[in-house]
Amino acid sequence: MLGYQQEWITAVPTSAGRRLRTVLAALDEAGVAHAYWKASRRLTTVLDGDGDYDLLVRPGERSRWQPLLEEAGFVPTLPRPALRVDGLWHYIAAAGDGEPGVAWLHVHEAPLSGIPGVWGYQLGTAADLLAHRERDAATGVVRLSRELEATVLLLRAFTEPKLRFRGGELIDRARADLEHAWLLSEPAALEVALRAFGSEALADHLLELHSTGRSPADPLELHRLRGLFAEVLPRYRRLSRGRIALGRSLERLAYLWRRARGRRPRGHRLERGVFVAVVGPDGAGKSTLVEDLRRWLVPPLEVHTTYLGKGSVVAEAWQGAAALKWRLIKARTGRDQPQPGPGQKSSIDEPRPSSRQRLFEVDRVAQAFRQMRRARRARKQADAGHLVFADRFPHHQERYGAGPAIQIEDHSSRWTRALAALERRLLDHTVSRYGPDVILRLAIPAESAWHRKPEHNVAEIRRKVEALDRLSYPGATMIVLDASRPPEEVARKARHLLWSLYP
Repeated sequence: MLGYQQEWITAVPTSAGRRLRTVLAALDEAGVAHAYWKASRRLTTVLDGDGDYDLLVRPGERSRWQPLLEEAGFVPTLPRPALRVDGLWHYIAAAGDGEPGVAWLHVHEAPLSGIPGVWGYQLGTAADLLAHRERDAATGVVRLSRELEATVLLLRAFTEPKLRFRGGELIDRARADLEHAWLLSEPAALEVALRAFGSEALADHLLELHSTGRSPADPLELHRLRGLFAEVLPRYRRLSRGRIALGRSLERLAYLWRRARGRRPRGHRLERGVFVAVVGPDGAGKSTLVEDLRRWLVPPLEVHTTYLGKGSVVAEAWQGAAALKWRLIKARTGRDQPQPGPGQKSSIDEPRPSSRQRLFEVDRVAQAFRQMRRARRARKQADAGHLVFADRFPHHQERYGAGPAIQIEDHSSRWTRALAALERRLLDHTVSRYGPDVILRLAIPAESAWHRKPEHNVAEIRRKVEALDRLSYPGATMIVLDASRPPEEVARKARHLLWSLYP
């Protein structure tokens, strides 16, 4: 049996790599036949947690390897419906101890190739490939033999569009992978693998290339091989040519549509998503933590971020209109906009006192509507299996952050009272219907927060810190983090606690 040694298991520099190697050792100890079947040139970086690990196993042994993955902390992820295929499973595990990065594992019962969602080719059977495996000398990981790896990479070069430029030339990474396996192949073993293609003419041509030291990854050789491979590929085709062409066109249109809308490619999702809101006073590091959490699980997972704080639409529109007015005045009269003196505010910073209050009240209700709409969208995304991180979240504490802002005095008009009541109803509806699953409360002394953002009023920050102690969200798990610590330490603690909450 191909055994794993403790020396190379513990010599991994990253926690994500330790997760992967621990699983491989467990599979080997349990006698589960497996091998890494993609390009072994990148094994070292993949085992360090930089990339996904493609594990090939025998069909019908899921009951043996799945419990081992779950014991090692791996949880299943689901691709979007168009990318689901039988015999292919996806797992992810946090690096551990709050370290950045994740271990991403794909388990294959069949070596499929083609375009995502339309795996039109099956490159042999898992049993045949696993019969020709060996241990990689550099990493100790079981992989396909060099000769079989070179054969598989050649097949993939003509079946996966992502490995080629438009002119048919292989991308740099794919060319380096193929050349690495090709040059290290033994002639006798390579001949056996190439004869299995089923085309004597193709095998003879490739063996001649190998004997003369030439590489099939060369653009000119790829062009010559294209016709020979056209006779071989039907043997590996699992879908009709029309189905493959249609799937390729649909994938291309989907990519262009998402690119036109400025959206990144989609990742996988968890079986149960999580909605996390980060709250804290100014200077606590909310936005920094949200961005760190987003980068933590991208690209393996579909991660969304949203801002649920305030933002004065009326003030921005007022300032834009005033700036446009002065541009028109300057164009007609040549007179520049007057600049405020020291300690004075510009006349366009906000509306005049006579109309300021009414516009502020209308603006605040509009903000409450926007917060409710964004929270509803975030809640739906989390329910669909995505991870959502929100910067701030509405609450009931008056005159603090995302809480109620319209104040009712004894002399307040009915208009003000009606808008204040509407604002509170909207905030109550947002908190009760679209509340988060987890609240990360960043606790920090007011003086420390002020030193980070001295442009804010320290007394106002102190009042916000006191209001944070009274925050409560029914049904949400509250996690209090010491935000006075360095941001890297706070992020590491948050990652560790969040992943420990996921079953």
